[in-house]
Amino acid sequence: MKTVLILFFAISCSLAKPLLTESYGQRFTRHQLSNGEWETVEKAVVYDGNIWVYSKADRKIVRYTESGEYVTEILLPSIGRSNYLGDDFAVKGTAIYFVNSIDKRVEQFDTKSGAFVQSIPFDDRYFSTSPRRSCRIITKIAINRGKILLGTECASAEFDIESGTFARSRSESTIPDTKELVIGRKSYLLIEDSTQFSIEPAEDIQ
Repeated sequence: MKTVLILFFAISCSLAKPLLTESYGQRFTRHQLSNGEWETVEKAVVYDGNIWVYSKADRKIVRYTESGEYVTEILLPSIGRSNYLGDDFAVKGTAIYFVNSIDKRVEQFDTKSGAFVQSIPFDDRYFSTSPRRSCRIITKIAINRGKILLGTECASAEFDIESGTFARSRSESTIPDTKELVIGRKSYLLIEDSTQFSIEPAEDIQ
């Protein structure tokens, strides 16, 4: 009997369905650049009971409930570069924030209209003492306990939007990859290929 239960549990896990799946060519598209690289759905965050998925190819964020149901989409305007808003994004209150490592600033948009609000420059030398280049370049942003964090692959620090300044102290802890999501205390991963993307339980990914 014990063996049967274990087998049933294993089969159930292997057949677990993704939280959500979207095929390219419908709500989302893929776009190939002249250098051969593809713009796709690459980023997602969880905030205020919703999943926010960013499509670089479509310059939009699509919002879903935590159960994977479509809510709405937010179109983002061009503010200079035709295919670039930032390396990472976060949502807080009525604002969407992108960290723009090329122009050394945070780009802010409205969560309802998608309208551009402002650019906030940051000191790109804040992490300059690290011997590794990847640990000096600010490419990550997140919200932690209501505070905005900016960081590199190796460290992070609180960043004040109003003053455009970093906190005096920094943390050696890194900001999680936005392909990793925590929904209802369960870990999920954003999985993408040439035909679709999905958000699936991390324990089901081998």
